[in-house]
Amino acid sequence: MQNMLFLFTDEIMNIFSASTITAQIGSIEPLTGSNFPSWKSSLLIVLGMNDLDYALRVEEPKAPEAGAEDYEALRTQYLANSEKWERSNRLSGQIVRITVVSDPRGGGGE
Repeated sequence: MQNMLFLFTDEIMNIFSASTITAQIGSIEPLTGSNFPSWKSSLLIVLGMNDLDYALRVEEPKAPEAGAEDYEALRTQYLANSEKWERSNRLSGQIVRITVVSDPRGGGGE
């Protein structure tokens, strides 16, 4: 019963987190070309609050050389860092794409 409660609580937290992130992304004014400073500021705050700015702050991890000393430890660390970096890069890129107007010059033709 206690395990079920933990799983249920974890599921609620995931739903809460998803709705919070969605609301945060929705608060970013779309980039139109004339509002870059405020767009960038809002974007970086949202990415930072959700630890999705990792790929912006840290270079992409490099795989260790096969013959390196402590190769297995370095490889384990590389895999963990690489997974975090790739997730951050993918999700931050998606957030950037959904907050940019199709034609930032404003001449959309509609």
